[in-house]
Amino acid sequence: MGERCMDQCWFHAKKITPRPQELRQCIRNKQDLIDDFINCFQRNFKSCVQSRRGPMIPKQSITGITRAAEKKIRSMTQSILASGFGGNMGRLIDTAEAFGECAKRCIETKTAGGVCLKKYK
Repeated sequence: MGERCMDQCWFHAKKITPRPQELRQCIRNKQDLIDDFINCFQRNFKSCVQSRRGPMIPKQSITGITRAAEKKIRSMTQSILASGFGGNMGRLIDTAEAFGECAKRCIETKTAGGVCLKKYK
């Protein structure tokens, strides 16, 4: 699912490189690192259960978590740009934000009713 959403939103990469497919292949070559991150998150977040009957997990809001992460990323980005270290990074940051928003919407659409955090309300 994530791969399909990434492919669907990859058109944004054309804003930062004349060779977006080469950039895409570079990222694909790092897939093991990405998979390790996702697996680590899933192991430690403990948000999924096998059935309605348990075990009980603390109530979480994936929407709230996503918003908090987005707010933190935007804050960090603004700090970098304001410090003068951003240089010519504005276009890269804008492109990354547009790509991330596109991928997020795609994943939310494809998992409506199927995300572990929302599945057993």
